[in-house]
Amino acid sequence: MFGIHGIYDGDLSSFLFQAKLKNLQFTSNSSNYNFKASLYVHQANHGQFNTNWGRYDLMPGVNQLMNVRPIMTIEHQQHICKMYMAALMNIVLKNQMQYRILFEDYRAGLTYLHHTNYISTFQDSNEIVIADFENYDVTLGTITGSTINATNLLLWGSVYVNVYRSAMLILQPVENLVGKYAINLQNSINGSSIRFMIGRTPEGQVDNLTVLLWYENETFDSFIVHVLPALSKRIFKLSSTEYVTAVQTISLPLLSPVIGLEFVVNDTNAQFLIDNIVVAK
Repeated sequence: MFGIHGIYDGDLSSFLFQAKLKNLQFTSNSSNYNFKASLYVHQANHGQFNTNWGRYDLMPGVNQLMNVRPIMTIEHQQHICKMYMAALMNIVLKNQMQYRILFEDYRAGLTYLHHTNYISTFQDSNEIVIADFENYDVTLGTITGSTINATNLLLWGSVYVNVYRSAMLILQPVENLVGKYAINLQNSINGSSIRFMIGRTPEGQVDNLTVLLWYENETFDSFIVHVLPALSKRIFKLSSTEYVTAVQTISLPLLSPVIGLEFVVNDTNAQFLIDNIVVAK
């Protein structure tokens, strides 16, 4: 299942398809491979994904108040749509799984995509969920037997992010201290990578954090993850600027079975949102 959405919609303030993806569950113990993915496109609206509606997606009269200057051309927007639909059809109809990388990470297609900001999310039926933060108790992992350790965090809890219609973990460290949020697994899990969704709040002024992946032999890999800022939009000419939280799926490679992971935040001005931590097979 795949959906594409523009940030510059006049009559939609949230990514409604993301809520549908959240409610869509893969069939347990199925031999069929499935995935669900989304693409959120800055400077696009839903009107230009067809040839009839155009740049104005509100009724005549009201639509003259819309700020359409930032919106990309219909040719660029439909090229993005054609590219993703062609990739999806090649997967579904021809089983050409090499096109899946485009849905896993939009950056795989940047050479062919119009220059703007993109947000992509991806989940598949082979992953093992470590934490999804849907129970609003961030001291508990989703996977049985996992434990949580949090140190030096001013903010760490579950918050509802309206644009994604989802609860997420928020992290902000105590001033002048390094904040850490660690998930420890009871048993190691073998997989190809760790995937998670990450973004920063409009108040967050730091664009990176460190992620440690811990292995059975007490060794670890360390990654610096760049996090997109909240994306600005001004839908109407006389309205103020709004910000859309950009929550992007990130994938980090695993070199051996993982026994835990840790998010390290070392700037008081940081505010990160994290969701759907999984081991990908």
